[in-house]
Amino acid sequence: MSAKPDFTHLHVHSEFSLLDGMSNLDALMEETKRLGMDSIALTDHGALYGSVQFVQAAAKHGIKPIIGVETYVARRGMRDKEGKADQQPFHLIALATSGTGYRNLCRIVTDAHLDGLYYKPRTDHEHLARHAEGLVGLSGCLNGEIARALDLEPPAVSGLVQRIEALGWVARQPCPQDGRTQRVWRSRSRMRLRTR
Repeated sequence: MSAKPDFTHLHVHSEFSLLDGMSNLDALMEETKRLGMDSIALTDHGALYGSVQFVQAAAKHGIKPIIGVETYVARRGMRDKEGKADQQPFHLIALATSGTGYRNLCRIVTDAHLDGLYYKPRTDHEHLARHAEGLVGLSGCLNGEIARALDLEPPAVSGLVQRIEALGWVARQPCPQDGRTQRVWRSRSRMRLRTR
């Protein structure tokens, strides 16, 4: 390809995502290069096992690596371990934007394995908030908390919005187009939650 596409995959699983990913990291970098992309993220499920090999493969192919993880977020607290609700965590993608972000990812993943393990290594909103510096969060896949809330009735969506507000992750401001109140993430995210 002659022109570089203005696109970067930010949700990619590798062979280090057990029972989910199959991509060999060298082959992934070759395909990324062939498509003309100059960067790619690695977001394996609940672990950073492939990070070193990912960075090495990216350097070998001249690709900018973005280290991340698809975390499992407990529906209650990460130390709650009883019943079906605690077996089915939400997914959330966290990407490191700096060395501090990478260290925070390591802390989140380590604590998820040591303190939050219940079928899967889980974290929670409060733990993510304590270690949020240098990280960008993405809403994740269809198992993400936002996607799940949108499948439910309006009271569930309202409850999610109230929890996010309570954590201080959003700010209220008027919408430039029509003046209605909207909530805007206090991070580098561009997601907006509108009220009716």
